[in-house]
Amino acid sequence: MPIRIKSVEVNEHELTIKSSNRHLKIPHSRIASVSVFDLTNPWMITVKYLDPNKNEFRKISYMPNPAYQRILALDEMTTFLKQKAKSENPNYEESSMVKNLAISFLAALPFLI
Repeated sequence: MPIRIKSVEVNEHELTIKSSNRHLKIPHSRIASVSVFDLTNPWMITVKYLDPNKNEFRKISYMPNPAYQRILALDEMTTFLKQKAKSENPNYEESSMVKNLAISFLAALPFLI
């Protein structure tokens, strides 16, 4: 279920997502992957994390600050988040931007022809 996010913050210990009615704190050790290019929206950052309450993986997407956004490159906050998640989670999955670009190209190919 989509929620309206007010802000996203990253510190040394966790990713904090503040919505209108609650704060979701995700420790870096529970982050499974961070991907920049997602098929839902190429300018969104998608964080896949393990929800301890339901013991299942969930995804949350957010847009980085437009002032720091570069074309298909990580902003400073996302780079820091990715490094912390890699160092604290031995099961961290590296996302492949090339694979995601190839999938989106193949999906758009029938419309281009």
